[in-house]
Amino acid sequence: MHLLIAIALLLQDSDKPAESPWSFSHRDGVRYTSPPWRLHAGGVLAVDLYKYDERNVRDSGPALGRAVVRLEAWRGEEWSARIAPDLHGIDTEYGFEEAWVSWVPSFVPSRLLRVTAGLQRIALAIETSIPEEDLPFVGYSVLDPMAARTDLALRFDGEWRDGIVSYQVDLAAGVAYDPQGRKREGAQYSARVMAYPFRWLDWRVLPGLFINLAAFWNPDFEGEYDVTTPLRNTAFTVKTLHADRFEGFHLGIGMEWGPFRLIHENLRAGFVDLEGGGDRNFRNELHGWTASLTVLFTGESYDSRPYRLRDGRGAGFPKCPLDGDGESQGIGAIEAGVRYSNGDIARELFEAGFTDDRTSSQEFRSFSAVVSWYPTSWLRASLEFVRMLLDDDPAEFGGQGRDNSWVFRIQYDF
Repeated sequence: MHLLIAIALLLQDSDKPAESPWSFSHRDGVRYTSPPWRLHAGGVLAVDLYKYDERNVRDSGPALGRAVVRLEAWRGEEWSARIAPDLHGIDTEYGFEEAWVSWVPSFVPSRLLRVTAGLQRIALAIETSIPEEDLPFVGYSVLDPMAARTDLALRFDGEWRDGIVSYQVDLAAGVAYDPQGRKREGAQYSARVMAYPFRWLDWRVLPGLFINLAAFWNPDFEGEYDVTTPLRNTAFTVKTLHADRFEGFHLGIGMEWGPFRLIHENLRAGFVDLEGGGDRNFRNELHGWTASLTVLFTGESYDSRPYRLRDGRGAGFPKCPLDGDGESQGIGAIEAGVRYSNGDIARELFEAGFTDDRTSSQEFRSFSAVVSWYPTSWLRASLEFVRMLLDDDPAEFGGQGRDNSWVFRIQYDF
């Protein structure tokens, strides 16, 4: 009798279809989950429509903004990896936006240490460390082209006490490219510390105050040096530079108060023993700064803790998407922001013949205003206005040094 019952139960279970570890949706891409393994195949696709100023040499019309495939894998809580081929190809040197392996050792406290090796973006400023798909604006400020790079690097990063203090140390090999995909040679060593000094207080405003300090040192710089506007125009360019050192530091301060975020940060950088520059050192003579205010009108909160930015906004954004269920359904998220940036390059680089005022501006300013709608977690529509004011009237802006342009972006992130 007991044997018959056991056979009946086995037959009953065999009729149930086995749950597949594979899943696919337009929201999450392709996923595989079978502990301890998790796999994901997704990406980012952004299509832009530009309306350039009459003085701008670029043609208005549609353009592909980004086309990145992401293949990701996790083994338990310790190991992860990402390979991200760049199908667009204009902003990368080797055809990959990222290609790295990460290890979180289990014998240290949670989030205190993460070791990452491979091709990765090295951005030390507050704004430039935000992934482009999560950046409130279409295009980074002047700090990104002036100092950021992507390189083969060994990174140590982590956070203490839930992000009261975060740190990042990068040892980069010098197989690098800048944010425009142009090659930069020379190893780079950098360190960054970001702190929320009042996060432990049970107050309303001060816990959201954060400070960012970072420095980088490149002992043998070689390559082009280009600074572009948020809409990809070249504001300053030098075709080839050789210097014994390229070094600089970032100082930033910001405030997060629920759906509000305010950021102000500075960059001081320069070249030391520049070949062709005579005896003059251009230390601290490249200066950039930016200030921005962004607001999420639908009540979502900002989180700028750098350790967590790599994995994106995560679940719960927007709070009430169009594709939500029941009470969680809504209009999605609405975000707006304004940003002012200023770049100031040493006049001596012009006087020494490294560049000229037909191709470069010694000082340039940009003002951006953007409105974005996130109807779901995987879709975004943004409209941005950018005004440029440039000294020296470079030819890329019709020799007039002024530009008022627009961009409309549709972004699919899955």
